[in-house]
Amino acid sequence: MTMEIQGDRSGNLATPKLSLDRHWIMQSAMQRYADEGRLFGTTQQGTGVVTQAGLSATDAILAIHNPISSNMTARLWFAGLTLKVANTAAAVAWLGVNTNTNEAIVTGTAAVVRNYNLGGGVNNTQGQKMLAFTTATLAVAPVALCTLGAGLTAAITTVPAVPPFAREFYGCMLIQPGTTVSFQTSTASGAASAHGEYVWSEHKLITAA
Repeated sequence: MTMEIQGDRSGNLATPKLSLDRHWIMQSAMQRYADEGRLFGTTQQGTGVVTQAGLSATDAILAIHNPISSNMTARLWFAGLTLKVANTAAAVAWLGVNTNTNEAIVTGTAAVVRNYNLGGGVNNTQGQKMLAFTTATLAVAPVALCTLGAGLTAAITTVPAVPPFAREFYGCMLIQPGTTVSFQTSTASGAASAHGEYVWSEHKLITAA
């Protein structure tokens, strides 16, 4: 987990504080972003999605897109994919990326997004600029950025639980304007069984040094 000394909204570090038992007071970066209403998440609703064979621009399982005009940077904290039906053939699960800012905007069925500051007078999507889509259509096929896991063909009814293909990114993946991240599989799934999840935070535009 990323830890930091508490600071202000501009990212300036505050004077270190001590607790009553003389320990430094530290705070998770994710916790601070949740406190500030800048942490968001989305996951598949309903029965799931049939995955495509290979890196595909069609029917992406779940995609998040930073519009070119957003003037903000998203930090990816978590990405996870679950397949609840056995595959017809062994399949690698990837996290794919499109970074061509001249491409057409992503389209699809709007996914449900929630601000992690739940209730308490905060709107569900207050401050949200990232777009999330299920069964998304991308401008072109993405590039595989990282491998999340592999789904096999054995009947999943023989095991008590199916763990997700998941990875913590600790805010180290920056999703800049014009960029799309999506789940992909090397072979098609056996049924509408794929469920994806993302957690990200949104920030003032971060530019290269």
